[in-house]
Amino acid sequence: MSIQRRQLPNYLNWLMQHTLPGQVLLQSWLTRNGIDRKLSYLYVKNGWLRRIAHGVYCRTGREPDWVD
Repeated sequence: MSIQRRQLPNYLNWLMQHTLPGQVLLQSWLTRNGIDRKLSYLYVKNGWLRRIAHGVYCRTGREPDWVD
């Protein structure tokens, strides 16, 4: 098993514990917290994040609101 594959659940668990559904997330913030662009892409592909714009994501489960 690759290191990335072993770490994938750890980063996903961290993301789920430290963000709220619908929360807007910048790639720069994700990168500072260990989630690089490739991992963000995998999270989008698997339905955990939704890409809003280049470098901007939201966590799935709720639509982002203007106050987010």
